[in-house]
Amino acid sequence: MEQRTDPLIGSMLDGRYLVSSEIAAGGMATVYRGHDTRLDRAVAIKVMHPHLAKTPGLTDRFRAEARAIAKVTHPAIVAIHDQGQIEGRGYLVMEYISGPSLRELLRQQGSLTLRQALEVTEQILVGLSAAHQVGLIHRDIKPENILLTRDGQPKIADFGLAHLLGEATGYSTSAVMGTVDYMAPELVNGETPDASCDIYAAGLMLSEMISGKLPFPTGTPISVAWAHVTSDPEPVHQQFDWVPEQVDDAIGVLAAREARSRPADAAAAAVIIRDLLDSLPDQVLNKRSEVPDKADSDATAMLEQVSNNRETAILTGAAKRQSQTEPYRFIPVNPPALTNSAETTGAGGNETAKTIGKPRNISVSEPESPEKKLKKHRIWPILLLVFVIAAAISVAAWWFLAGPGSRITVPSVAGQSQTQAVKQLRNAGFEVILQREFSDTVDRGKAVGTDPEGGTKAYPDQPVRLYISKGIEMVRVPNITGKTQRDGTAALQKAKLKVGTVSEEYSDTVAAGQVIATDPKAGQSVKHDSIVKLTVSKGKEPVTVPDLAGSTLTEAQKVVETLKLKVSSSENYSDTVPKGAIISQDPAAGETRYHGDEIKVVVSKGPEMVAVPDVVRKSEADARQTLEAAGFVVNVNRLFSIADKVAQTDPAAGTVVKVGSTVTITVI
Repeated sequence: MEQRTDPLIGSMLDGRYLVSSEIAAGGMATVYRGHDTRLDRAVAIKVMHPHLAKTPGLTDRFRAEARAIAKVTHPAIVAIHDQGQIEGRGYLVMEYISGPSLRELLRQQGSLTLRQALEVTEQILVGLSAAHQVGLIHRDIKPENILLTRDGQPKIADFGLAHLLGEATGYSTSAVMGTVDYMAPELVNGETPDASCDIYAAGLMLSEMISGKLPFPTGTPISVAWAHVTSDPEPVHQQFDWVPEQVDDAIGVLAAREARSRPADAAAAAVIIRDLLDSLPDQVLNKRSEVPDKADSDATAMLEQVSNNRETAILTGAAKRQSQTEPYRFIPVNPPALTNSAETTGAGGNETAKTIGKPRNISVSEPESPEKKLKKHRIWPILLLVFVIAAAISVAAWWFLAGPGSRITVPSVAGQSQTQAVKQLRNAGFEVILQREFSDTVDRGKAVGTDPEGGTKAYPDQPVRLYISKGIEMVRVPNITGKTQRDGTAALQKAKLKVGTVSEEYSDTVAAGQVIATDPKAGQSVKHDSIVKLTVSKGKEPVTVPDLAGSTLTEAQKVVETLKLKVSSSENYSDTVPKGAIISQDPAAGETRYHGDEIKVVVSKGPEMVAVPDVVRKSEADARQTLEAAGFVVNVNRLFSIADKVAQTDPAAGTVVKVGSTVTITVI
């Protein structure tokens, strides 16, 4: 038979995308490797199958979904570059990932190291969070849809397209569409999917990456789907005892059967995984489960064949009903009707008629025998007994169905691992709501307790809140330097820390009443309710101003610096203080000042000296005026009163003397 060639291979889409080879084919489309001739880059091209293009509106929905996905830009999601249409079929142009899928990697290696499994799961959850924030749900998270780049970065593919295939095949919205191995219980039950179904699938994938086994590895698609509703996967710790129970606890939270028991969103789920990566030792994180060689294991090959056969399953409401068993029911017992009845047999002897609620047809003309009267009197105690028994049955039914007797004892699970505690509570018939809280006494990942408390009785339909320890709460000491003692204390109490002893010391930089430092230091991580000591400022240290008079400026500076004061100086003449010595200071000696304050000093320039001006031949009046203006005291010596002229001065003109000295003028 001549082999048919795919007509798309070698063709050019929209004059831009050259289709080179087929990569894979799925239920909705075929994926080709292509080349973007405009941007010169490799791309992946997903083209819808021809028969699906005939479904009314599906191509438009396909394109609308692509536009919605293209709005999400995240390193963990395969990017959508473009979309178009060829011969009525929609196609998507996507980022080309050259590495294998996670499924191919698991087939090659069997399992991943615990570190690799946790890191891949964390990145997938972070990518899912970005999509969930814009209202996109994947609905079909599985290893086949996780592609790996050459550097190991996981990328989620086929986002939001699973439900389109359900529309194309004509199944109602109550039908379940997806891969049964990772299908959330609410999808099996026909409920409307939300983001938590992606978290459930991520949890099961984490289990498979560690153990190398499918979560529910055997059975038909219907039985596997029903297993999601009725049971939990086997804990990985029971398969490989080196796996810490905290890992099973995390898987149990992500893959909880009740959607409301799972993390609030994918971001919260990613935090749980990151906590594991941060808390587990390297020697554990670097371990890997030893599983049979995929290439040599016939059993594994058969298992993969079963998995492939149930890769995409559609469970209708009828199929789901066939897979379910009817639960036990209490049937209330009603007391018998206290009415007369008569049976009449027809002439033929084979017809029976019952008359209910009619009085017996008794003849009054015929007296009753004593035996009849005795029987008649005996019937009333019997009827009364029947009534009492019926009433007792009704009371018992109420007691056990709605009254106190319907309550059962809540198991005491404190100290157990999350997986053990959840299992025991569910086995007792309770719905479990998980809540995490810090605990100073219970190890991380262990059960702290329940509400209602263990040992008390509760109704089976009452959810039990299970508190799982997050370990000891650690907080960072806030930076309260510069805050008042009151505000600093409030900040520490808000951080759940306690204030210890408060000491005071002088500070040149922190104002009085404000916090200088804490012990432990700001930013240090400590156990909540730790005691923090405070050092509060008394302000600048007071200093008594020293007496600097008579000291040189250099001597004064040394004294002032020792006291952490500052000094500034000016100069002036002094007839009494030698040149270079301090004449005066401000503030005065003995006053109180504080570190950093300034003391002003006046340094002597010595006495002021001036040359005697030449006043010879001037009149007495002019000479006196000139000399007094120069700062001299004038003494007059008259020899004659002929010319009124100064003949000489003593000291002589030009002589340098102190200001204020006496100059004698001789007038003739």
